[in-house]
Amino acid sequence: MFRRLVFIGLLGVLSIIGLSSCNKNDDNNTKTVRIGYQKFGPLVYLKENQILEKELASKNIQVKWKEFTSGPPMLEALNTGSIDFANTGETPPVFAQSGGSQIVYVAYEPASPQAEAILIP
Repeated sequence: MFRRLVFIGLLGVLSIIGLSSCNKNDDNNTKTVRIGYQKFGPLVYLKENQILEKELASKNIQVKWKEFTSGPPMLEALNTGSIDFANTGETPPVFAQSGGSQIVYVAYEPASPQAEAILIP
């Protein structure tokens, strides 16, 4: 299942690049994709193992990562154009869309309640 989630993250980012939403750098004709992430989920695995950097280097595309504490500020950054791609939970996109944000979904992860727990001392 984890490999499938990593694949979904990679597919989503590559979809963004395919749409040419990357920013062009003036210095050496490279492009940059800016990815917002939180301290959980498949994008952390991609970042820590530099999978996207390795995959996209041959296409002259740089990857820049920006960490966010939660979904709402990340989606606001997405809405304002500060980042190109983000991965968040179910609720923040609903509120962002109700506020007028133009969000495009590129992938969906099924819920995994087994991965969450409430700990009581």
